Amino acid sequence: MPRRALLLAMALSATAVLAVPGAAAAQVLTDSEGPVELGGTILVKSTNALITTPIGNIQCATIAFDLEVIANGEVAEAEGPGEAGPCTFLDAEKTKVTVTSMTVGNFTLDGEGGGSVSLKYTSDYAIPPFFPECTFFTDPSSGKEVLASYESGVESDTVEIAGLLAGEGTTCPVPEWGSAIEGEFTLETENGDPIRLK
Repeated sequence: MPRRALLLAMALSATAVLAVPGAAAAQVLTDSEGPVELGGTILVKSTNALITTPIGNIQCATIAFDLEVIANGEVAEAEGPGEAGPCTFLDAEKTKVTVTSMTVGNFTLDGEGGGSVSLKYTSDYAIPPFFPECTFFTDPSSGKEVLASYESGVESDTVEIAGLLAGEGTTCPVPEWGSAIEGEFTLETENGDPIRLK
């Protein structure tokens, strides 16, 4: 083959290699307009989550995380504040409890059906003089982790969240005390449109 023809063939071959490489990995989080942009807000919300504590189980009408997306590629990550309420003990003798603060340090979905939630919240039990306020938080070093799971490979807006949290507080025995959380959470935009997981 003449040199010019050989060089042209090599150039075409190189062009083909550049044009055909696999498409970029699909983003984990999408809405009706396409991939959720970095800096965008997602609402992760549950109406059936159960919080378990040593002095009773707590049901909240809503637990919601208002999160800013900081990564959305093969892995999705978000962080931000949360809130829960109104909350009540399932034990009728202890009816009042307030979740005074809740923060999600990191909410991660791995693109393969798994993930984790770095969570911290403080509860005011309002049962003086016993345990008026306790703080609970994830602590992977002690095995206190909250994990996320979802069905990968299909479009879904639902994540299951479950796990254990360590406890601390001047009126809460430490480290023997702890908490657990579990529930089904949906993901949506600020406008209430579902966010799909892939």
